[in-house]
Amino acid sequence: GWREVSFDSLRAEGAFLVSAVRKNGAIVEVRVVSETGGRLRLEDPFAGGAFKATGQAAPAVRSAGPAIEAEMRPGDTLRLVPR
Repeated sequence: GWREVSFDSLRAEGAFLVSAVRKNGAIVEVRVVSETGGRLRLEDPFAGGAFKATGQAAPAVRSAGPAIEAEMRPGDTLRLVPR
């Protein structure tokens, strides 16, 4: 229920560092850094899959139902923002 919140470099399963920003009750940015490479599977925080991806892993991003997936290499970054 927090309308304004952010976190930076939260360690997630699979050796991913995840950061996010929520303003006015909506996610405005998600950033992921892969430490060792592998498949990222993230619950889609954007309404209806309407997001833009940038970073080294952006070409590998795909919407998979209620999730966003990407194959990432070690050191790859991914930035997701709403459209």
